[in-house]
Amino acid sequence: MVVSVVTPTYNSAAFLPWTLESVRRQTFSDWEMILVDDGSTDDTVKIAEEAARSDRRIRVVRAAHEGVARARNRGLAEISPEAEFVTFLDSDDTYEPEALTTLLEALRRHPELPAAHGLARAVDVHGKQFEGDTQAQTIRDRFRLQRGKLVPLPASAPTSFEALLVHNHVVTPGLSLIRTRVLAALGGFDPATDPADDWDMNLRIGRQGGYALVDRVILNWRRHPSSISHARKIFWPWLEVLKRAIRFPGNTGAQRAAATAALLGFSRKLYNDAFAELTARRLVGWASAMFKASVCRWHYLRARARQLLGGGDPRAARLGGVREGTADAEEAPRARGGSSR
Repeated sequence: MVVSVVTPTYNSAAFLPWTLESVRRQTFSDWEMILVDDGSTDDTVKIAEEAARSDRRIRVVRAAHEGVARARNRGLAEISPEAEFVTFLDSDDTYEPEALTTLLEALRRHPELPAAHGLARAVDVHGKQFEGDTQAQTIRDRFRLQRGKLVPLPASAPTSFEALLVHNHVVTPGLSLIRTRVLAALGGFDPATDPADDWDMNLRIGRQGGYALVDRVILNWRRHPSSISHARKIFWPWLEVLKRAIRFPGNTGAQRAAATAALLGFSRKLYNDAFAELTARRLVGWASAMFKASVCRWHYLRARARQLLGGGDPRAARLGGVREGTADAEEAPRARGGSSR
């Protein structure tokens, strides 16, 4: 049994040595690591090639700078035919020593599920956990959208499509282990959704049965200025992912309803953000949030109209909206997702 660890790199010299060491320290040793360099201009390639010379389980693939989704797909194309499982570890994150063993055991216990994920802790540039960090609890506390309401998921339930619409619990791709055959069937990551391509993939896996949840911290998720700046640019890719989730032709009525409700919920969240910006007299922030909220509301109304006019399941159209003025409607702003790299 082989686990393939695919790691895209781009100007990752500051953190890549820590990532490499965390993979080398795994208690499960039958792994291969494919480092796909996305056109780095620093010492990333030098570090990667030195690692490959010292450990034959590590391979380096060099590519032009085309973005993280294409780099992940390139790595997926390079994995060994024997690889039964794949994970996509970011080049600034690190594993706990039992990470791969823990995820493999979860998939052995759940042969019916396509993937498994664990919990993460948020760490700073030095690898130290932030004071008061609640990341693991945020991943653990899962809700799904059902008939416009947020319903808690039992601890034993998989992290489903409906739960991933509320929050992208697989906050970084290295937090999960996926069956290779599932990725092959799904066709890899979609560059049109970069940098929310991981959330798009999570939702597609969610439709196949979801992720077994391992209630254990297995990964250190590094938050630093470049990763936070990256997250702030995600609105348009995030919106594209959610529009695709609504339009997907294989949706059940309940899945289309949940995706539509998530879009409505996020528009409400943005309207609330706009009000907060206005109250604080931050007019630029108010204008930005109002514009984004209005865009989301327009796409929501368009989706509902299509459903009502026969472009989707009429039952889904009835379920897609959260009733205005109800307590459940006020809960809907929690419904947000997207890549959190």
